[in-house]
Amino acid sequence: MTRGRPPDQAIREALEIAERQGRVCRNTRGRGLLYDFTIHLALITICVEVKRIRATNCDMERILSACHREIVRIRRVPATAVFIRELWIRSPVGTWQYFLVLDDCLVEIPEEAMPKSPTGSRLLRENAPGPDRSPVTGETSDPKGNYFCPFMGPPK
Repeated sequence: MTRGRPPDQAIREALEIAERQGRVCRNTRGRGLLYDFTIHLALITICVEVKRIRATNCDMERILSACHREIVRIRRVPATAVFIRELWIRSPVGTWQYFLVLDDCLVEIPEEAMPKSPTGSRLLRENAPGPDRSPVTGETSDPKGNYFCPFMGPPK
């Protein structure tokens, strides 16, 4: 049984959103892929699964039932402190919902954390801003004190 056409338009729009945030690595088509693309930021990598649904406004219960297969598949990717999983859902009218996929639950990225489009709405098309990741910077602090390699031993 087939699952229908792949969400090509939604993936194209999601890639445009993702390219504004960092470097993007898109997966090629093939069997067994667990996500559509990755976003590489300074300190973290985000794997993103894109899903197109028919409903325009969904609550969490409906999303869990409509995206069950995608959630199970993306949870197979091991999440660490520097590698996270997200599910991006596009409605037929072009609005997006973003979810952080944890091992035991799904957390919606709130609207307050999302940068607004120029009109202030969440209708995201060509100029769609993605999730706000402004706290993630590429800066690192200098280590305090003397650092030595644990394999070489302390300096004498």
